[in-house]
Amino acid sequence: MLGPYTAAIKDHKTKTDWLSANEENVRRYNEDPKCGFLYESKKSFYREFLKGLNRLHKPKFMRKIRQDMSILLIAGEGDPVGNKSKGPMKLAKLYKRLGIKDVETIIYPNMRHEVLNETDNKRVYADVLAFLKEEHAKAEAMIK
Repeated sequence: MLGPYTAAIKDHKTKTDWLSANEENVRRYNEDPKCGFLYESKKSFYREFLKGLNRLHKPKFMRKIRQDMSILLIAGEGDPVGNKSKGPMKLAKLYKRLGIKDVETIIYPNMRHEVLNETDNKRVYADVLAFLKEEHAKAEAMIK
């Protein structure tokens, strides 16, 4: 199931290089016995997981998203899960077509799937914090 993500990384050294451009991060992941567990004997897990993902994108469920909500999408430019940033950009357009006005997308160059664990993760945390502070300020202004 994860093989295509590995194949998308040119000159990958491990099967999990798609997770991060940070080799130390990948090494720690691979050495951690609590990481990388696959539900090989639990086909029902993957069936339900994929069924849930499919349901999320059905129009009748997408229309239930509040239009007054602010959304921040963050992704690594090299993340094969997001089709190298095409997925998050497509999702942002979909949200806007649904009438959600405040959709912000940040694509981080030289990062893959785990943007919060990449070498330049402080930048990601700063962007998320700035977004949350802005949302907090909006909420406080509405209360007043």
